Order: sequence, then structure tokens, then C-alpha cells
Amino acid sequence: MIVGRPFFITYAALTAVTVLLVAMPPLVIVVGILTLGIGVLIPSIWLYVTAMMPGLLLYRRGVHWSLAALVSIGAASALAIIPARIAAPRAERTLIELTSGDFRKPLPRRPEQIELIRDQVAFVRKGDDPIEHAACDEICQHLLLTRQVTTVAVIAHARHGEPNVVVSYSLTAMARCPTAFDSRHTRVLRSTTKAKIAGICIMPSRGIGMMDGISISQREVANRSIPTFSLTTVQRARRVEVSERRQGKDVPLLRATEVEIGSATAPFLIFPYAGLLTTVSGTGISKSDRAVNQQPLLALMDELGFSLVPKENDGLTYRSRQWSSLPMTRCNPTGIWCCRSLPSLERIASTMIWRPQ
Repeated sequence: MIVGRPFFITYAALTAVTVLLVAMPPLVIVVGILTLGIGVLIPSIWLYVTAMMPGLLLYRRGVHWSLAALVSIGAASALAIIPARIAAPRAERTLIELTSGDFRKPLPRRPEQIELIRDQVAFVRKGDDPIEHAACDEICQHLLLTRQVTTVAVIAHARHGEPNVVVSYSLTAMARCPTAFDSRHTRVLRSTTKAKIAGICIMPSRGIGMMDGISISQREVANRSIPTFSLTTVQRARRVEVSERRQGKDVPLLRATEVEIGSATAPFLIFPYAGLLTTVSGTGISKSDRAVNQQPLLALMDELGFSLVPKENDGLTYRSRQWSSLPMTRCNPTGIWCCRSLPSLERIASTMIWRPQ
């Protein structure tokens, strides 16, 4: 008999293993290795068996098997589908809230000066050199050395009400170049090193901002890469703002919010997770990811008339952002991703943006 003593013993064992995996997520690594990945499904299997239990108990009490089967199948189907149905409108409302203030106006072409506002907040200590917090990064170096702009101003926000760190960079011919980079955080391009040898220097002007030109600000609104037990999770939200500065006054031209949000999949699955080299662990819900309102920096720079395409061996690195705009789904609870469709090589190339390594 399917709901006899052996079944309840097996269910008790399944419950015990599920409790152990949820209470001690690192065990999922061992179980996953020993069971070739199938073991990570144990909590989800327990969840569906529990959902079917009322029908099994009705059958044990003498209810006709067809009615008991209908109750069990109905409960399991509801568990598989309803969470995703609830999550979808929640995700849509969150997307609308995050992007409701976005707007776009025509952008000018090839401004002579550009301002880059750093996303991270600087911990400024007394005696710090400003270039330690507002160094000329790879974009700054590339725009200056390719003579696309005359000045690049870099701004880093400071904590605790301190004034923002401002440094402007421009090219100058000198016999010996001054320090313009903080080697701990800034990668120096090969073309920058060659220019330095030739006596072409990137000169920092500390505390001097931009009076006229284009200001580009990128900041993280939300960033959560760790799986959660919520039906919807904003995994990343980055806001790009562009303004034109005229005689020290900013005129907003663009605000766009790039959002990556995950919502519960159908069928509904739960899984414990743990990292091999980290202490991060817990229990999450399998989610499908959706990325909207992509604003690749390369496309934005292209619209402004700039080019970030490097010369051969220049040291700039690129990665495609087109993949994040594909419809994605999690193939299994272990975190492997699948693409429902693949982009053409031309689409990938047209959406590459610069990322520092």
C-alpha cells in the first residue's frame, strides 16, 4: 500500500535530510557531489510530497483513490504554478516604480569636456591625494589619448558630508610626467605608458571642476547577487544620468534605469546554497531573470560622438551586455543558466561596453 508504514518512514527520512540541508547549507555541496547534483532537489521534492500529503491521508482513511489523487495533484499543481503567477505582477510593478522617472532628450555631439561621476563613495582621510579617489581610469585615459576631448573631470563622492573629490585631467607635453594614477585601483593602459615614454603626460588638476561640457553619472540603486527566499528580487538596478553643464549650471538630458529582476519560476523550486570559498549560505527560490532598459555605455558614448573601441593591444577590455537582455531561465536550482535564444555575433558586437577588470 503506497501510504503504508514504509512510505511514512521514507517521508520522515526525507524531512530529516531537508531540515539538515536548510539548517546547514554547506552540506548541499557534499550531497550535490555524491548525488551528481540531484541531491539539491531534495528540499523541493519534500515540499511537493508535503503538498500531496492531504490526498494521501484521505486515501489512507478510505476515500476513493480518484478523489484522493485529484486532491494531491491539485495541491502539487497549485504549488508549482501559483507562486510564479503572484511574482509576475509584483515584478512588473517594481520595474514601473524604478523606471517611472526616466526621460530622454537629444544629446549634443562631441563636447570638448566630459565629467565622469564615480559610483563608489570615497573614504577621504586627511592628507589623502585627491587622485587616490578620483583617478583617471581607462575611459578617461582613452578619451584623452585619442584626442576626443580636451578635459576629463572625475568626481568621487565623499562620506560624512565632506566635499566631493574633484580632479580634472588633460594632456600636456613634459619631460617627466607627474603621478596621475593610483596604482591600487586604476589600471594604466599600454597606450598611456607609451605616451608617457614619448613625453605626452596626463596632467591632473586637483580641485578644479568642469564649467562647460557633458556630465555622466552612474550609480547603483540596488545590487543583490545572493539568492533570496522572496518571490521577486531586484538583483541589480543601475541609474545613468546625463546632463549638459552651461556656465556651471546643469541641464538634465537623460535619466535611464537599467534593471535586472528575478521572479519565481514555474514550477516553484527551493534550494539551499553555499559557496566553496565564502561564508555566504542560505535557502533561495529558483527565479527567472529579466533585464530591461539596457543603457550600454558604449552606445551612450557613440550617441555623444565618442568612440571607446580600442586600438589593438591597447589594454581596454570588453564584455557583452546583450546576454543580460536575453530571456533567461535557471535550468536547475544549482545556478546553471540557459538561454532560450542566442544573439547573432553582430548584435553582441553592437552592445559591447567597457568594463574595468
